[in-house]
Amino acid sequence: GADWYLGLIGNDEAQRVSLTADWLAPDTPYVMSVYTDDPTVETATHVAVRRFIVRQGDVLPFSLLPRGGAAASFSPATKADLKAYKKLSKKTVL
Repeated sequence: GADWYLGLIGNDEAQRVSLTADWLAPDTPYVMSVYTDDPTVETATHVAVRRFIVRQGDVLPFSLLPRGGAAASFSPATKADLKAYKKLSKKTVL
C-alpha cells in the first residue's frame, strides 16, 4: 500500500537518531503522524502527537529519552492535509 510505519526503541541513555525518508514515493507529499515520549504531556501515557508534511529525502531527526522510543506513520497527503499541516522544518527535532 501507500502507507508506511516507523518505530524506534531506545536504550538506557538519551540519544539522537536521524533517518532519511528515502523509502517514500518520489513527488508525493505525506502526512507524518509522529508519537514521541514527552513527560510534559498531561495524559496517562505522556506521549506527544504531532503531524507534519514530509517528502522523500527529508531527514527525520529524533531525540529519544532514556528508555524511550518513538513511532510514526506516513500517509499520502490530501489537499486538505497540505493546508492543515506545516512542512517538517530542518530545525525541528522530533
